[in-house]
This record gives sequence, structure tokens and C-alpha cells, in this order.
Amino acid sequence: MIITRLYAKNVLKYGTLLLEDLPQQGVIGISGQNESGKSSIGETICFALFGRTWSLDERNRQKVIRWGENRCLVMLRFVAADGKEYELTRHLDSDGNHSARLSVVGEDEHVTKGADAVKLRLQQILGIKYDEYIESFYLAQRELTTPHPHSDAIKSMAGILTLEKARDEFEREIAHFRKGMVNADAQHIQLQEELEDLGVIPDYLHEMETQRASIDAACDACEQRGVELQEKTGSYLATLNEYLAAKSTRGKSRFYEMLLLLSGSMLAAIWLMITLLPERAVSVVLHDLLAKIPFWSDAFLPLLVYLAGAFGLIALLLWKSGSSAASRMRQLESGSGDYHQLFEEIVEQRDSGEDLKLLGLNADDVELQIDAAQTSTLLSWLKLHQANDKELQAGANRETAWLNQVINHQEERLKGLDEEISGEHDRVHRAEGLQHQQNSFQHTVEENSRLIKVRALAIQLLDGAIERVAKKFNRELRDGAGNILPDLTQGEYQHIKLDDDLDVQLFSSKKGDFLEFDEVSSGTQRQVLLAVRLSMSQSLADDVLKGDQFLFLDEPFAFFDQERTCQALQSMTTLEHLPQIWIIAQEFPGDAEFARHVDCKRLAVDLSST
Repeated sequence: MIITRLYAKNVLKYGTLLLEDLPQQGVIGISGQNESGKSSIGETICFALFGRTWSLDERNRQKVIRWGENRCLVMLRFVAADGKEYELTRHLDSDGNHSARLSVVGEDEHVTKGADAVKLRLQQILGIKYDEYIESFYLAQRELTTPHPHSDAIKSMAGILTLEKARDEFEREIAHFRKGMVNADAQHIQLQEELEDLGVIPDYLHEMETQRASIDAACDACEQRGVELQEKTGSYLATLNEYLAAKSTRGKSRFYEMLLLLSGSMLAAIWLMITLLPERAVSVVLHDLLAKIPFWSDAFLPLLVYLAGAFGLIALLLWKSGSSAASRMRQLESGSGDYHQLFEEIVEQRDSGEDLKLLGLNADDVELQIDAAQTSTLLSWLKLHQANDKELQAGANRETAWLNQVINHQEERLKGLDEEISGEHDRVHRAEGLQHQQNSFQHTVEENSRLIKVRALAIQLLDGAIERVAKKFNRELRDGAGNILPDLTQGEYQHIKLDDDLDVQLFSSKKGDFLEFDEVSSGTQRQVLLAVRLSMSQSLADDVLKGDQFLFLDEPFAFFDQERTCQALQSMTTLEHLPQIWIIAQEFPGDAEFARHVDCKRLAVDLSST
């Protein structure tokens, strides 16, 4: 991807940041004093793409909002490998509300909204995730260091360090699993002897416990339905009264609304006829009728228009009142549907007889008998919101009373089952406990055996993968870095070599031999790591992204003198698959050439470059 435009509002240092018409090829230099906002540009790009920065993860990304502000915005335009130009917009406020929008410039129908959806879509378009971006195309300030652990960093970039750690962990796990198998097998044998001595088969107890659990669950369900029915009946009755009041308000509003509209229309028509068509016979008649009104004169004719307008305004207010009442009716109807559904479910459960079947009873065994026709009629009126308060309360009481009688039968049966179970429970429970422990140890033996085989195979595969990855990485890194390293070191170091352990060695043209990584200066070590980083970026852009990619380097020349800096800047323009390179430095040599140069000021909170 190549960046074509960057706009940000209240992000990090900047109140407003605008970089327009960015060159798609060449070096974009960013310079300025400390704390002038240079690194903020790179972190703004990172925030736009991934919703976080190198220094602020998702849990702390609200800190990206500029101090004193409560929200921020960033808009990024870029050309992807598919040749389309995309616009990515991301919003964030101090309450943690985070949103994003991704669209194709000029194609409004191709829009992706939502932070999660945009994240998935960007991964498809860009071909990389945040971690891969940080490890390849974004070099944060001070990320390149000189201590010895850099050999591990190179292994990590090659994908080998993780494989080696996985292999070591698998070997430790195999030893742990073997020890666990020996202990589990001994315990299994001991438990088998105890189980044979006990000689108990727990099937009968299991059947009784299953039956008890079913009845207990049914009893709880009956209690819950009864309580819920009584609670919702009271709420529904209150809702019903409010519904009827709203219905009455709507009817009255509609009636008076139509009356006022008709009256206003008649007044307006009379005024129009008398004023605009006075010769018409109808107009003469209307004029004569008005003249019969005491104290009437033609000077009062405009009052007809005012009255018509007043009637129209009152009709509008009545319409709003009626609409509000109708809206409230719809809300109440929607809420009352839950009560109707609850009532129907209780009736259906009673008619199914399932609760009684668990107890071995019939409907005739329950003292209270409910008239099915009466209940059906009540449900019909309830569905139409025309149920009578007393009838509805009575129906709910009948259903609750029936549920209470069923609960009494259930509790009696539960008490009997508890007495039957208690005699067998201890012995059977002991047998179940022994068998459970035995099965657990047997499962441990079998599972550990399987896990050992899996990890042994994994170690073999990892050994082969490590060897292949090391050779492939060594070759790609050697070829890529071999083209970059001479330019960065003014030809002093021509080649880079990695042994089987991926330890770094450099070929010195002066000494005519390879040097250990620790033998060179820290500045040269940084140059080597920069060459490795650039080589990795080229490989990733070519092998994975299959297209051009921008590269952002924050202070890559921190230990370079001006001559080396100029030489390195010139070499940047020749990197394959990396046509657009952003480079940050406090200052550049005077003769350095850029496709775009952005000068940051320490006290400036707004930055614009077009």
C-alpha cells in the first residue's frame, strides 16, 4: 500500500495534521527538533491502520487523543495492491467509543463500517496484521539497539526463534507426561482392587436421582411460572388501563382534528370566493350571509383567513397528540405480547400433562378442574386487548391455584424419593467416586501417551522446518542485505552470513574476512540491522503482499555521519517494492533531496503540507 493523503484532528501532538498529494514514489523526509511531533506522524498512520500505536495498545489507545480534547479523528487514503484507492476513517473519544469506516474512493456502495469489520477487511486488503507491520514496515524510534540479544531478534524476524522455543517446550512436556503416566497407572491398579471389593453397581441410584432431578426441575418451573404470572398480571392490568386511555385520546384527537380542518377549509374557501371571485353568484350569497351577522363589515374579511390558520394550527396540535397516543398504543401492544405469550405457555403446559406424567398422575387426580372453553375465550380477548380486568385476574388466579396443587403433589413425591435414595446413597456414591477416579487415571495414561506421540512428531517436523526456514532466510537475507549493506557502510562491508545458529557475521573488504557481529562498532551494528530490516521489508512486500509498500523509518540514521546519511538516503530510492519511504531525523544534510520534505516545529500544534 502507498499513502496518498493523511488528515488528523486532535491526535497526539497535533490539533490539525494535513499531508495532501503525497508523492507515491521517493523519500518523504520529516525533520524537526525534539518533541516537535515527528514521531506523532508515524504513530498517527499506525493508529489509522490498526486502531493502536507502537507505544499505546488497545487498552490505552484513548491516550492518543490530544491533551485537553475529548475526541479525535484520523483519515488516511492509500493505494492498495489491487490498484484501488481506499479511504480509512477512524474516530475515538475519551469514553472509549471507537468507530471506523473504510470505503473505495469514488465508489460509495463499497463501504465497510465498524471497528471489527474494518479490521478484518484491512487484513484482507493489506495482507498483514499489526505485529507483521511493526516487524517489517515500521521502525519505531530507538527500536534498533546494539546489545547482544539482537541475534535473537534476527531469529525472530526469520520465524525460527518461535520454532526453537516451541521445540524446547515440547521436550519438557514429554518428560512431564511420562512421569504422569507412571503415577496414574499405579493409582489405577489400586482403585480397581478397591472397586472389586465394594461390588456395587450404581444404576438403580442413578435412575432415582434422574427422576428426582426431573421432578425437582418441574417443581421449580411451576413455582416460577406461578410467580411470573401473578407479577405480570398486575403489570398488564396497569398497561391495559393506560392503553385504553391512549386509545380514547387518539379517537378524540382524530375527531376534533377533522372537525377543525373542515371548519378551517370552509373559512378559507369563503374568503377566497369573496375576495378573488366576487362576481360569482355563490360569492354574492356568501357575502349576503356574512352581512347578516351583527356588527359585520368587509373589513373583517381577513379574520376568516386568520381563523382558518388558527383552526389548522390547532388541528396540527391535535394530530401530534393523536400520533403520540397511537405511538404509545403500539408500544403498549408490543409489551403486552409477552404477557399473552406467557399465559398461552402456561395453558399449553397444563394441557400437555407433562408435569403430571412425571408423578404418574392424571388430570383427574388434581382437585381443581379448569374449564378449557372459558380459558380459550379469555385468551382470545387478551390477544385483542379487550379482556375484562376481573375476568383476567380470575383466570390468572385459577392457573396459579392449579400450579400450586401440582407443586404440592411434586413436593410429596420428592420427599418420598429422598427417603428411598438416602439408604443407598453412601455406598453407591463411594463406588461412583472410585470409578470416577479410576477413569480419570486411565484417561490420563491414554491422553499422555497420545500427547507424547503428537509432540514427538511435532519435534521432528520442527527440526525439519527450522532447517528449511534457516536456509531460506539465510539465502534471502544474504541476497537482500548484500545489495543494501554496501551503500549503508560505504562499501566497507559487502556480505552478511548466518551460521546454523543464525549468529551474524560480516565480511570486511578491508580485512578480507568475516567478522563476528560483536567485533564491529555499535554504529555499524545499527547499519547492519537496518540493512536486515530493509531486506526483510522487501521480501515481505514481494512474497506476501505481492505489490508496492510504503516504509516508515523513525530515526534510522541516529549514529550516521552526514556523508553516510546522504549515501543511505540515495540508496533508499533504489529499494525494490518499497517506492515510498518515510524517514524521520532531527535534521538532514543540506544537499539531501526528497520527494517531499515536512518540517515540524516544536511549538506548532497544526501542521500542513500539500
